[in-house]
Amino acid sequence: MIVQTAQRVDCRLMRCAVLVGLVACLLASAGASRLALVPIDSRPPTAQMPVLLADIAGADVATPPLDLLGKFTTPGNVDKVGAWLLKQCDDGVDAAVVSADMLAYGGLIASREPNVSAEQAIRRLDALRALRKAHPDLPVYVFSALMRTAPTATDRNEPWRMDLARLVELQEKYQRTGATPSREYRELRERVPKQRLEQYWTARKRNLEVHKALIRLVKEGVITYLVIGADDSRPYGPQHPETKELRKLTDDLGVAGRVYFCEGIDQTANVLVSRALLRLHGYSPIVRVHLADEAAGRRPMAYESKSLNNAVRDQILASGAWLPDKGETGDYVLFVNTENSSSRAVTELLDAIVAVQDGRPYAAVADINFDSLGSPDERFSRALLDSGLLPDLLSYSSWNTASNTLGTAVAHANLYLLALKTNVPVLRRERAHLTFLLQRVVSDYGYHSYLRPRANKALAEHPQATPREAHGYMFKVLQEWVERNAGGLLEAYFEEYVKGRVIEDGETAYEVTAIDDVRIWLPWPRAFEAWFEFELVCRPKDGS
Repeated sequence: MIVQTAQRVDCRLMRCAVLVGLVACLLASAGASRLALVPIDSRPPTAQMPVLLADIAGADVATPPLDLLGKFTTPGNVDKVGAWLLKQCDDGVDAAVVSADMLAYGGLIASREPNVSAEQAIRRLDALRALRKAHPDLPVYVFSALMRTAPTATDRNEPWRMDLARLVELQEKYQRTGATPSREYRELRERVPKQRLEQYWTARKRNLEVHKALIRLVKEGVITYLVIGADDSRPYGPQHPETKELRKLTDDLGVAGRVYFCEGIDQTANVLVSRALLRLHGYSPIVRVHLADEAAGRRPMAYESKSLNNAVRDQILASGAWLPDKGETGDYVLFVNTENSSSRAVTELLDAIVAVQDGRPYAAVADINFDSLGSPDERFSRALLDSGLLPDLLSYSSWNTASNTLGTAVAHANLYLLALKTNVPVLRRERAHLTFLLQRVVSDYGYHSYLRPRANKALAEHPQATPREAHGYMFKVLQEWVERNAGGLLEAYFEEYVKGRVIEDGETAYEVTAIDDVRIWLPWPRAFEAWFEFELVCRPKDGS
């Protein structure tokens, strides 16, 4: 059972405000909402997903050109991104969603390096002050990563990065528990290069100061709402005392209700786009949660330090939705296939999904039972697809980590229901919805289950590349292989699960007949993620 936190003390007041928000809803529906988004980097989950999700709700999201956002270890162009943000807001937007890591450092990977001083990083946040000065009433949603324990996986870092991660994990454990340091800890201290360890702590300490500066900007009214996301955290590690220090600051400044601490970072733009649009329209869906294994809710999932129950709660509340009071049915159910779920639990979860559909979209699905390679649960995924339920789901997601998946599934479901509430044109809503569902299946399930493992195996066996990085000729070969094979996968999944779907729009019935304008590429020099871009072709059925 997932329990609300103190942040929902004012829930009923909020629901009264929703009635007032209906006026805003009617006004907003007169024209499409427009958001400005500064992503954390140029990967699909961070730069593409939020745009596709907003489209479901009839909203447009402007993002900087991808070449300004950097690429892997090359930082984004901070000055040009800041100028782009100010111009977009001057041109007219309803809200801004901004990665502080992009503004301060040039992106997520750059935030783990000590190349930018604390003073310079904080000075770069003046772009937010300028934005607030020019647009005093604009909702500004900001997110920032609490640095993960392990350095970035690059060929340069590989000899020592996991030793360093283990070292700082043990160090915090011994500091917290008072236990005597082990032989392993002493050996790691000797093995980890001292210069690398110093650089690591320099970056962490700088980031902590930047987070404090962001919290003060919330106090000043520059930032409307701030999410600090723990990037790949662990039960022990430096993020724990950092979080404690930051929480104390939010309490001291009286801004705890406007600063939220979540697991994960890559999904946060999706979550905040959901929040921004829900707030613009005065709507807050109620989300019931159904875990495949209730016992799993009491423990943290891989790469996270909060219990699953708390992680789910965080994504729901940060997205602008609520958890139900006792006795409330909710607007939809979030079904979660939990880590290490039994075959019986999977079967019962699928039965429960079927039972709640009842002729209307009511089920959001998050599969967080990843295997050792990060692929979704084959039993669950295959059974779900074979059931034919996919096009009737509110959402489906299964990528990378539990909170990455949960936040995306919740945001998708929220925005589909918002589209229904605000009368987004049916064809736009359904085409955008089916596009995102198909993309999730081909990327989250197909690509990560079948293509990425094969690509990484080939890279590991080649003397001129590794699964971490591929450059030059090897990247060209990898790119061509992914484009060819992923294109075939997309076509196969389209034919099986989406083609022939009928969209009823008033007196006209449209049939999904084809996919067009397909573009598939690797945004970074590795096979870890692929960018899938395509259009669903919908034609009026004969006689409509």
